[in-house]
Amino acid sequence: MCRSSDQYGQLTVHGEFDPDAVTEQLGVAPARINRAGDPTPTAGLRDVRSIWEWRTPTRSGPFADDVALEVLDQFESRADALTRLVEPELSGATLSIVVRMAVPSDHPGNDLSPAPTLIFSPDILARMAALPVTLAILPYVYVSDELPDDNDPLDPPSE
Repeated sequence: MCRSSDQYGQLTVHGEFDPDAVTEQLGVAPARINRAGDPTPTAGLRDVRSIWEWRTPTRSGPFADDVALEVLDQFESRADALTRLVEPELSGATLSIVVRMAVPSDHPGNDLSPAPTLIFSPDILARMAALPVTLAILPYVYVSDELPDDNDPLDPPSE
C-alpha cells in the first residue's frame, strides 16, 4: 500500500516579547509571527503570548533528521542570542520536528508501520542540547490517500 510523508523543522520562540525584537536579535526573518492579543486561526480566540517562528521548507521522504540539521545549522551560531531571548521566565524556545504521514483509508487495519523514521546521532543530540531549546517531535497521521494541502488550517504554511 502506498504511503506518503513529509516533514519540516521549525524553531519557535514564545512568550512576552516584541516579535520584531526577536527578528533583530537573531538576524533571521521569521516565517510567521503572532503578537500577544492577535486573533488565532481558531475563531474567536486570541494569542495570550507572542510567537516568532522560523521554518524549513517541507520535504518528502522517510527520514526527518535532515530538517533537524537544517534548524541547527541556522541557529547554532545564534546560540547567545537565543539564550538571551529565553532567559526571562515567561519566554521559551522550541525546536520542533513535524512529520506528517498519509495512510490510505483502504489500507488493512490502517497499519502505520513503517512510519517515517526519526534517528538522531549522538552528534545531533549534543548539538541540540547545546541550544536553549526544548525538542518537540510532532507526528501527524492522516487516514487519506494524500497529505492535505499546505493551506490546511491545522498546518502552518510552507515556504
